Amino acid sequence: MIAKHTDEYIDWDLGRGYYIHMGKRSGAGVSQQTLAWFQYGVQNNVCWADYLDIIPENHCVDILHGPDIGMSEWIQLVHKNNAMIFVAGAPMDVTEFLETQRVIYPGSFNPPHIAHYLMSDGALPEITVEHYFKGRIPHEDLIHRINMWDLHNRPVMLTHTKSCLEKAALLRSYCPTKNFGYRISSDVMNECTAQGDAMFGDDCPFDFQVVIREDIQVEQNTTLAKLKWAILDTIKTPPARSENIRQGDVVYLPPAIKAYIEKHGLYT
Repeated sequence: MIAKHTDEYIDWDLGRGYYIHMGKRSGAGVSQQTLAWFQYGVQNNVCWADYLDIIPENHCVDILHGPDIGMSEWIQLVHKNNAMIFVAGAPMDVTEFLETQRVIYPGSFNPPHIAHYLMSDGALPEITVEHYFKGRIPHEDLIHRINMWDLHNRPVMLTHTKSCLEKAALLRSYCPTKNFGYRISSDVMNECTAQGDAMFGDDCPFDFQVVIREDIQVEQNTTLAKLKWAILDTIKTPPARSENIRQGDVVYLPPAIKAYIEKHGLYT
């Protein structure tokens, strides 16, 4: 058993391929509870899919590796105060990765098409496991969407934050002094501002980058007036719609994503 404790993170390598990494946010109490949970699981050859249901509620886990731990189990680590970031299908240190990012690009990405790809340029795609408008996304669907973003050569962040307000609080817990941009299309901006304070609160810290989509203009209202936002006119997107793709219109679907959808029988 190898343990490494510093002021910034805690690593435990329990051998046999089992390894846990808790990043810079891990307090001593959280760390010890989670380490005890992890050690018991390794020593007793648990079924991790079931055992993750009783992980300490306040855990802060960035990376969890084991021969019987994969994407489905990693998704179970996501909760209101714990995000996961995947690069090439593997989890990353969340704080370290976020420190290299400036803009978050949220969406359901079902599936991620060419317009999503263009809008993600210079931004980190983010999927919430429980979407504000569309409800909870099943784990199997999340895995497919992560895999499809990987085919776009893009990292992706998973959170359990339904509103912009919740996303801002989560990001602050990782990078307290950093202000993130928030990229959003004009149609989605209109949907969100219609929700008022439930979505943004009184003082949302994001700087919104709004991409005009299909000539849909930003609707002026009292919520919008409270926000810091600007039109991002350097990104132009085609009229791609996920709902049209799910119904068989694949004009704006990259070949690799089209092949993935066909291989896995999605949207049939």
